[in-house]
Amino acid sequence: MTNEDTNTWRFLPATISDGCTNMAIDEAILVTRIKGLVPNTVRVYQWSPSTVTIGRHQSVALEVDTAEINRRKFQLVRRISGGGAVLHAESKEITYSVVAKIPDLTGSFRGTKNGVEAIYQVILDAIQKTLSKISLSPVAGVIHCPALLLDGKKFSGNAQCIKNGYVLQHGTILLSVDPDEMYSVLKPPQGVTKGRMVRSVMAKVVGLEECIGHKIDPHDFGTAFKETFSTLLGITFRDGKLVPAEASLLDGLKAKYVSEEWRLKYP
Repeated sequence: MTNEDTNTWRFLPATISDGCTNMAIDEAILVTRIKGLVPNTVRVYQWSPSTVTIGRHQSVALEVDTAEINRRKFQLVRRISGGGAVLHAESKEITYSVVAKIPDLTGSFRGTKNGVEAIYQVILDAIQKTLSKISLSPVAGVIHCPALLLDGKKFSGNAQCIKNGYVLQHGTILLSVDPDEMYSVLKPPQGVTKGRMVRSVMAKVVGLEECIGHKIDPHDFGTAFKETFSTLLGITFRDGKLVPAEASLLDGLKAKYVSEEWRLKYP
């Protein structure tokens, strides 16, 4: 497999890491993909400990309660992608990332959108078709970001970083939701009480396991997502792991994500 073989992609099966490591891995894949050292890649992962991520340009003080994050022994990480603040609760979600040359992702997909919207459309379509295999029928929508919904309730939010014609898109697949925990570490919008936000989440957000009544195994989800993506784009996946070029970047990138210079870039 050559790294410019647009019909053969790499799949990284589900792993569990802390927040800084997860974001360092995603960025390392993007950097090495831009250099042509690795193929287009789809990755599935989870978080331990629970981690709050904030968008690249967000203010920490406006978005999160750092004292509560520290009290709960969660992590706080600034992403390189846009979007809003998110609590990635341990064992309560599956996260995916897609790193690809944009034409490889959208070129053969006969969607209705162009540009950034086309990227969202192809990836969210793959997630929708994956979940249809377990008798769920999500629809795409926009709630602060491109999202997926079940019966009008959001279960997946997504964000992108685009650089030099390549995209990193990562997103959440909520398995279960604890609104009180969520708005203990995330700050409600100005003028809105925590209680009101908790009620809003209960009314507008749902976990997939709450809908189907049983656990969803991240490895099973990853396998189904890989198969659906393969069919949708007419590509072949090979399971893989990080190559030395990616691994060599991790220590430096993790140090960046831990640093206050990066985390508090917009205090």
